Amino acid sequence: LPSLSPFPSPLSLFAPRPSPFLVPARAKSKKAKSSSGNGRDSAGRRLGTKVGDGEAVTAGMILVRQRGTKWRAGWDVGRGRDHTLYAMRDGRVRFYRRKGVGLDKERERVFVTVDTEVYTTAMARIEAERAEKMSLANAVGGE
Repeated sequence: LPSLSPFPSPLSLFAPRPSPFLVPARAKSKKAKSSSGNGRDSAGRRLGTKVGDGEAVTAGMILVRQRGTKWRAGWDVGRGRDHTLYAMRDGRVRFYRRKGVGLDKERERVFVTVDTEVYTTAMARIEAERAEKMSLANAVGGE
């Protein structure tokens, strides 16, 4: 017979009861994986200029390693298929900026050239012709 007493019987204190800490768990929907999704990196590509302005170079030396054409090939400079610029003759490296090349006429581009004796004399001749034309134009306009 059940007890009509409002107090529990002393034996019911030792009876097994469900624990409040045992909560039903959901089934896993994803497989557990490692703790970090990062932890890998590739080595640097060592891009950039390999020689400075005015440095002496020999034919075949790499001047610039790049992705794309940040620097353009000028006189006596070749371009590899990965856009590496290299010297085609012995001389001194020169970096210079120039506008009005290619489709974008307003953008200033950086060119790399190898300054050989042939290049220096050609540029001197061009500058002399330009100065002569300017002096003739000033003489005609100044009369």
